[in-house]
Amino acid sequence: MSALINMSARLTATRCYPKRQPGIVREQHAEARRLDEAIWKNLKELGYDA
Repeated sequence: MSALINMSARLTATRCYPKRQPGIVREQHAEARRLDEAIWKNLKELGYDA
């Protein structure tokens, strides 16, 4: 019985992952934008201006 429960849990996780993936990617892109902005701000403060 536990093997059936484990297989069911894996199938559920597999089906759910594609639904969560776009949200995860959006969060990663937002974090990358924040980091890029912080880097540019620091470079400008150091005198580098592109």
